[in-house]
Amino acid sequence: MKLSERFLFNMADAYVLQCSGFPMERIAELDNVNLQIEESLFMNVCSLPPSVILERDDYSKLITPGAKLIELKAEIDLQFDDVSSDARQCLWSFASQYLWNKCNRVLSDINHEKRFRDPELGEFFRLWEEAKKQGLWNQPLLDDE
Repeated sequence: MKLSERFLFNMADAYVLQCSGFPMERIAELDNVNLQIEESLFMNVCSLPPSVILERDDYSKLITPGAKLIELKAEIDLQFDDVSSDARQCLWSFASQYLWNKCNRVLSDINHEKRFRDPELGEFFRLWEEAKKQGLWNQPLLDDE
C-alpha cells in the first residue's frame, strides 16, 4: 500500500501530520521512494535467519536496519526541503513506524507459515487453523442448560 493511501486510512496520523504543518496534498511525492525502501526491507526480512525472535534486544534493528531509516529521512529532507523541519520529522516518524510494522508483520507471517511445516506439530496447526476458519474454535465446549 502506498504511503499516501495509508494516511487516507489512518485519519488520526493524517491529522497530526497536518497539524505539524505538512502539506498533505504533497504526501504522494514520497510514495515511490517509500515503496522501494519497503521492498528492500521485505527482502531483508525474508533473508533473516530463522532464529530471530521478538525478545531479542536487536530485533528492531534486524527487521528495519537503521541505514534504511536514514535513507528515508534523507529522501524526506530532500523532497520536502521547503517544509518545516518539525513537519518533516513528523512525516519521518510515521513513515518509519509504518515500515517497522510492515516488517514485523512479514516476519510474523513467515513464522506463522513455518508452523505448518513442523514435522511433529504441523498437522495440529493446520487442523487448528481449519477449525478457526469454520468458527469451531469460538464455540462453547458445554451447553449451558
